[in-house]
Amino acid sequence: MSEIKGYKTHDKLRKVLYWIVMVSFASSLIYVPLRVIFDEYYRTHTQYGLMIFQCVLGMIVINLPNILTKKLKWHIPTLFYVLYMLFLYLSIFVGEVAKFYYKVHLWDDLLHLSSSMMLAMLGFSLVDILNEKNTYVKLSPFFVSLFACTFSLSMGAIWEIFEFTFDHFLGFNMQKYAVESSDGVTILSDLVGHAALTDTMTDIIIDFTGAIVISVIGYISVKRKKNWLNAFLLKTKTDAKGDEQDENQVKIEAAVK
Repeated sequence: MSEIKGYKTHDKLRKVLYWIVMVSFASSLIYVPLRVIFDEYYRTHTQYGLMIFQCVLGMIVINLPNILTKKLKWHIPTLFYVLYMLFLYLSIFVGEVAKFYYKVHLWDDLLHLSSSMMLAMLGFSLVDILNEKNTYVKLSPFFVSLFACTFSLSMGAIWEIFEFTFDHFLGFNMQKYAVESSDGVTILSDLVGHAALTDTMTDIIIDFTGAIVISVIGYISVKRKKNWLNAFLLKTKTDAKGDEQDENQVKIEAAVK
């Protein structure tokens, strides 16, 4: 009975988070265009197009967990799901729409750190899922950690390419290649030389730091069988059921003793 209550609580938490984040994105899609139309000062805002684009993108990627669950039959732990939703909310709505990227100096750095750590956890999850389906080849703890680290860095590099592409074609300034006013209203001038690389290289360095931290923790966890990351790792539904059965068996054995 307690397990059923726990499942219902987790399911309710997921739904509440989903709709909070989804409504925040949808309301922003209404608010920003209205400001552009009726507020003459706001109309000069160079980032309103980026706000709309980010919110539309957010409304798409917010459904990725549901797609993975239904199409690939993956089980996404509640802790990972909560981190994922919080990241989307803090990066798109709070960061872009509420302008925390301009108001809080380290906001972008903190988000890059958290995203790289989540991606490293996803890297560990992918190895677990592949190992489950392949009984012939088992990676050592070192190579599992190496894969998680390189996977996180690869995704970070793809994101930088993504930012560069949209900056180049739509002038979004996602890579902060240009100096903006403190409130993000106007672009003052383009950066050159070393200064123009600072944002991108800082992002990559932070991505590497987050990936290394999780990879080291994961290495120790796998090597010593500590299961420190298990609560965050995605699994196939059959594997998740197996874990639940193992836990139930342990409880039964403990009760018998």
